[in-house]
Amino acid sequence: MTCWIAVAVAASAGAPAAAVACAGVVRVVDAAGDEIASDRDLVSLQQRLREAARLSFAAEGPAFERKGLRQWDFGELPQTLTMRSGGQRVTGYPALVDETDGVALTLLDTQAAAEAATRRGVARLIGFELGDAPLRALRNASVWTTIGLQLRGVVAVDKLQDDARIAVTDRAYIGDDPLPRDRDAFVAQVRRARARLPAVIDSMLRVLAAIGADYQSLTQALAAMPASQRMLAAEIRAQREALVHAGFLAATPWESLGHVPRYLQAMLRRIQRHAQSPDRDARHASQVNEWWSRYRERRAAAERSGRVPARLAAFRWLIEELRVSLFAQELKTPAPVSFKRVEKAWLDITREG
Repeated sequence: MTCWIAVAVAASAGAPAAAVACAGVVRVVDAAGDEIASDRDLVSLQQRLREAARLSFAAEGPAFERKGLRQWDFGELPQTLTMRSGGQRVTGYPALVDETDGVALTLLDTQAAAEAATRRGVARLIGFELGDAPLRALRNASVWTTIGLQLRGVVAVDKLQDDARIAVTDRAYIGDDPLPRDRDAFVAQVRRARARLPAVIDSMLRVLAAIGADYQSLTQALAAMPASQRMLAAEIRAQREALVHAGFLAATPWESLGHVPRYLQAMLRRIQRHAQSPDRDARHASQVNEWWSRYRERRAAAERSGRVPARLAAFRWLIEELRVSLFAQELKTPAPVSFKRVEKAWLDITREG
């Protein structure tokens, strides 16, 4: 079997008009019907098209690109930019790329990549506007010595502080706001960032203190578990390490970060009551682990394709809530959760593709 995908724009990773998966060869053709590329592996084909787009943008980019930006002095940031390369129209996605000492204006091959990069780039530009002073309260907080001891072996304090800064600035500087696309919108965003930064820093320090304390209690309980429970201990360690690890503050959605202490507490409750009903625990654990494996496999495939759907990202936290409902019901969940609800959420993900 051969699958044909017609595209209007060559060499663009976002060019295929539809994602077609089949058992045979996938062929990508342009508007004239000429074949651009083919492969049996759709993900591999998408990666090759993205690389072709990057090469095209690199060749055409100097007229558009700027480096070393430290303020919004480049006019409007358009959603897309179309150019001609090799006689064909190529669509690129303008982005602001954080380069630490400055921000670069460049073209990326997908809208998702451009939005993710621009979010970080805008945060860096806002940081240049606000300076270091607003973040001193975060760096100079007295909690770091205690948290450093509680999370020793997981991440060094200086790395944890860097991670906290990234998470705080992302939430305070951007949050749930749309990305600014011009100078006026950027100036308004700076004002909002300045106003909400103190509250975000306070929230981060409080949740970090709770995570450190609950992580330490769970670690002590794991160390005291008998050898007969080594499989349970290994399972809980894996769950704990998937939640709390180097870089976890920036990697965890802000709305989920505040729930991490409850997830750690649920693991502790599970250890404490395991002996009361080991068969029930094992049965539930087997079902949860099956869903976790499905999620990890699909997430890995999504990351290879360059786009993680929002429903799939949210499913990871639904699994944590399922664990709370099964092993520590008294800690409660924000919304009802059950295996039936998990199955429905997964069906929505598969329908979305």
